[in-house]
Amino acid sequence: MGTGDPDPFPADHEGPVRKVGVDPFRITPTTVANARFATFVEATGHPTEAEPLGSGTRFAGGTNGS
Repeated sequence: MGTGDPDPFPADHEGPVRKVGVDPFRITPTTVANARFATFVEATGHPTEAEPLGSGTRFAGGTNGS
């Protein structure tokens, strides 16, 4: 995990390169649309980084809507 870039974006906490362990988990191989995620947030009260920052990141292949 991490980056060897000598000047990474500090807010991403990408460096230094290091080994990490991850417990087993389950993940769905599909993109979650904004409408579906909004339903999840409303049902759980789950906070995201986008609210305090006023923006978020979308990845290629992401969708808007349901």
